[in-house]
Amino acid sequence: MSNPYAATLPTSPDLAQQRKRAKELLKAVSAGESATLARMRYGHPRLTNAADSDLRTVKLHEAQWVIAREYGFSSWNKLRAHIDEIAGPSVVLTGSSRLTCNTTATARAAY
Repeated sequence: MSNPYAATLPTSPDLAQQRKRAKELLKAVSAGESATLARMRYGHPRLTNAADSDLRTVKLHEAQWVIAREYGFSSWNKLRAHIDEIAGPSVVLTGSSRLTCNTTATARAAY
C-alpha cells in the first residue's frame, strides 16, 4: 500500500525548511486538526491507535520522523544527512573571525 502522504524531496532541499514543516505539523497536531491527526496516525506506527488527546502531546522529533518517512527516509537523521550531502559543506564566518565548516556529511574535494 502506498503512502497517501508521500512527498517528493525538492531538487535543492533546505533543512531549515524541513524543520519549519515539522514545526508546522506539530502545531497543527496540537491544535487537533483532524486531517493532521490522521496523517500522524498513518505516518508513525507508535501512534496508529492513539487517541486524539494522546496525539496532541507528540514531540517535535516525532513530527520530524513523520516528515522524513513521507520523503521515503527511515529517520530524520537520514533525511538530514541526505540534505547535508546534497548541499555540501558550508563555511561560516564566526564572530571571532574563525572559519568553521558546518556539515554532517563528508566533505569532498571539488575537483
